[in-house]
Amino acid sequence: MKIKAILACFLLLLLPVTVYADLDTDNDGVTDSEDNCIDVYNPEQVDTNQDGYGNLCDPDLDNDGNVTEKDEDIFNQLYGFTPANPGWNPDADLNSNDEIDIDDVIIWVDMVGEAPGPSYGLNADGDGWIDEKDNCPGIYNPGQEDTDDDGIGDECEGSTTTTSTTTTTTVESVTSNPVFIPTGSAYFSEFPEKVEVFVGESITVNGKFVSTLNYNLYDTAFNLEAEGLNPNYYVISPQMEFLIEKDEEVDVSIEFNIPEDAEIYTYPVTIKASGGSKTGLQTFSKSFKLLLKEKLGPLTTTSTSTSTTTVPKEEEFESILNGLYSLVESSPTIVPVIIMIVVVIILTYRIVKPKGKGRYVPKKGWVRCIKTFKSLSTSSIKDLLTKW
Repeated sequence: MKIKAILACFLLLLLPVTVYADLDTDNDGVTDSEDNCIDVYNPEQVDTNQDGYGNLCDPDLDNDGNVTEKDEDIFNQLYGFTPANPGWNPDADLNSNDEIDIDDVIIWVDMVGEAPGPSYGLNADGDGWIDEKDNCPGIYNPGQEDTDDDGIGDECEGSTTTTSTTTTTTVESVTSNPVFIPTGSAYFSEFPEKVEVFVGESITVNGKFVSTLNYNLYDTAFNLEAEGLNPNYYVISPQMEFLIEKDEEVDVSIEFNIPEDAEIYTYPVTIKASGGSKTGLQTFSKSFKLLLKEKLGPLTTTSTSTSTTTVPKEEEFESILNGLYSLVESSPTIVPVIIMIVVVIILTYRIVKPKGKGRYVPKKGWVRCIKTFKSLSTSSIKDLLTKW
């Protein structure tokens, strides 16, 4: 009887050890005693630097014992690399998908300020996001989709318990980790408000994309949206995805090739830049108007003839008025001269028109005419001019 009691006590003491040995917190099939990332689902147990910490909970790339922004510099140098690239570093491929991409950066962001290790963050649903930063901690949603931006993942929208926990946690993570608060901005510059182009012609519009952010944009791509305009009518450059570093400017150009049968219309155009960052996917845009105009062709023979008939040149008129107008236009001083000549002729006619010619005296002329000239007063001249 005593032996049975002693054996029972021994079994009770052994039970916690057995339970702990079988415990698998992250449900990845590896018990906690063997798991190199106890709270992060990683059944493959990838540990490329062999430090005892699985890659999924070890973004400490410089191995200084803490996850800091120094590790970001290493990510920037390796971003976009695959095993085919010289200098490939598998330690930075945290999710082991053979590419160092935005998903690896997100894992680094979650652990900034933390120490790497197997017990980093409980991840109950095994989606790669620790519970305290998961917008849906009870359901597997690695994409963290949140359509209405309310802090609650679409997968568990409407869950009262999850809503309360997630909302509170999200606020705390933002306030306690100021490193995640973005500063600066990014925008398009030097693009006009309106672009005009004739159908059947081409035009290139140049501008810049300027980033004053204090972090990098990864896999940045440019695209153009023009409602109602055939996508074959334009090409935007650069076309490939690339890294835009903080405080960098990128030249952007749009080439419009408009065919002659394009519809004459004013199209609203929006140019966009989309890229991943440590704060998630970000999009920046700029809008302007594209006006397609009808091309003005050369005048035909018929239209030229019609134009000549309806609007004849002044030189083709033979009227006296036109001739007089041209004469006056070329010599404006001739007008007062003509007026003076006419006045002199009229005065002479009035003066020289006596009832009798008078008598002619040698060396004196017509006596009657001279007397008449002398007797003519200024008032008579004014009176004569007034009549005329």
